Formats: sequence, C-alpha cells, structure tokens
Amino acid sequence: MSLLNALSPHATVRLPDHVCWFILFGMLDIMLTWVIMHLGGTEVNPIARAAIAALGHWGLILIKLASIITVVAVLQILAQRNNEHARQLATVAIAVAAFPPAYALIQLAALAMARTELAALMLMPHP
Repeated sequence: MSLLNALSPHATVRLPDHVCWFILFGMLDIMLTWVIMHLGGTEVNPIARAAIAALGHWGLILIKLASIITVVAVLQILAQRNNEHARQLATVAIAVAAFPPAYALIQLAALAMARTELAALMLMPHP
C-alpha cells in the first residue's frame, strides 16, 4: 500500500467519480481565473498570485496541477486503507474545489450585468 502501488499504471483508480469531479473543478478554476484576470481582475489566493507573478499563467497551471495531483494521490492511498474515509475526504475536497469556480461565475455574472446596465444607460435618451 505504498505511493508507488497507488500510482502504478496498472492500479485501479479508486473513487473514479469523485476524482473526476475534483479534477473538473480544478480545471474550471484555472480557466475562470484566466478569464477574470484577462478582464482586469486579480487572483485572490496569495500562493497562486505569487506563482502567476513568477511564471505567468503557467505558474497558475503548475500550482493547480500540483495540488490536484497531491490530493488525488492522497485519496488513492487512503482508499487502499479505508475506502469510506477516502470517500468522505473526497467529498470535502470536491466541495472546497467547487467554491472558486462558483465564486468566479458569480463575479463574471455580476460583471456582465453591470456592463449591460451601463450599455442601457448609454443608450437612453438624455433630456
């Protein structure tokens, strides 16, 4: 039950649905962070912000992928020992990973609404 056994190419992925959801939210976080930064926003996570300052968008990708790989490896190792505890941890990890993309979508929706309202104000006839 070592790390090498858990990450072997011949090993069965444990909790595959949980792992897929966790990876999906991680990838959404990268994409939505890029969109927000492209629109003039900033990264709020100080570690990711430092990685971006050092390596640009690749820094964000590298730090996110490192965190995804770490969490998935921990889940696989834990699942070998106690599948139920791994499932509970995976559920928490998914909830935590879902927060940044959800918050980013709220920010983008607010920005879109503000731009729509501004455009409507600009089109209104002035007395």
